[in-house]
Amino acid sequence: MERLRVVNGNIYNTEFMSFDECIDTIKMLSKSQGMYGRLLRDIQELDDSTLEELKELWESKKFTDSVDFILYIENGD
Repeated sequence: MERLRVVNGNIYNTEFMSFDECIDTIKMLSKSQGMYGRLLRDIQELDDSTLEELKELWESKKFTDSVDFILYIENGD
């Protein structure tokens, strides 16, 4: 079931979070949390191949919302 979500000013209407939505979540949190700022910087420095692997991994987790994604990131699951 698709759900409308607004993250960092962008609208998403899919059942699961896309990679872009995950990045928007990190960008939003990076404004107030240093860990997310460093994570965003590290992601931006990845080569294309590694970035594609990260995209496939995160999208395969089928996060339903930002909370699911944040718990994944913070718990290192």
